[in-house]
Amino acid sequence: MKKFIYKVFIFAFVFFMSVFLLAKITSIIVKNRHFKNYETESNLLVINKNKSYDILIAGISHARNFSRHKNQLRVEKILNKSTINIGQGGGICGAEEQYFYLDYFYHKKNKTKKVLYVLSTPILFSQSLPMASNTFNYETFEFDFFYRYLFVKTQNKGQRLFYYVKSKFDKKWFKLKPAKADFKSDSLLKVDTVEVKNGQKKAFMSEKDSPIFRENCLAVENTIKLAQANNSELIFIIPPAVFGKWIGHEETMAFANEMTKKYGVKVYDFSETMLDPKYYYDHHHLNSKGVSFFTEKYLKPILK
Repeated sequence: MKKFIYKVFIFAFVFFMSVFLLAKITSIIVKNRHFKNYETESNLLVINKNKSYDILIAGISHARNFSRHKNQLRVEKILNKSTINIGQGGGICGAEEQYFYLDYFYHKKNKTKKVLYVLSTPILFSQSLPMASNTFNYETFEFDFFYRYLFVKTQNKGQRLFYYVKSKFDKKWFKLKPAKADFKSDSLLKVDTVEVKNGQKKAFMSEKDSPIFRENCLAVENTIKLAQANNSELIFIIPPAVFGKWIGHEETMAFANEMTKKYGVKVYDFSETMLDPKYYYDHHHLNSKGVSFFTEKYLKPILK
């Protein structure tokens, strides 16, 4: 019986190591295409070792927009500062995984003077973001990334790790190349109030007293502690939307102000600063013109 168990163990070990090695090989092939931050939705394709930045941007899609479509180049030129963006859009990443990305960034001996946390209301209230199983599908397979995540206390970890490895054998992964989009010119023509209401409902909002809200708040609070422990100043910004405030805005601000009292973080509420549809490609995502305007008028003064 012991001999049988031993053989099963050896077989399982060899099988999984073979899968991991193949995943690593496909990742090396993709990584050798030399992606820049604004050319990919991946973080591990651009997180290197021993790098220093002025600003790291974190959050969901409203954060990632500061690098997409070469917006990163415009932001860096306006601010005259170096940036790296670990925000994740597409409904695939919640507050806990954003914390993990930042922790991995520091684990690789990288530094950033400031962490600009784009505190979109859905990151605290969403029921779907913490459960997304495809969070790491765009990431290269890294043994230390996989190993460290094994010990993270988070939701849906098993599925997330399974698809992390599985995705490295997908045709889409093999074909992944740097995005060439130079500018997001799409512009919203007018505000559709019905679509705004439906869109907010689709964000899968939970209640402020729900376990999901409390867990997301705790993950963001831990992110503050992590940043400060690594000598980074964390700043919250509430991003603008053409409709102004999201459902749950007051609760989000109450949480942010509580963090100010506890940790001294700065909070800037820009939710109602840009209500002109021409700066958006939908009701809450800035187009390239909007990113440049927002950076010049609102980010530049607070980051001097």
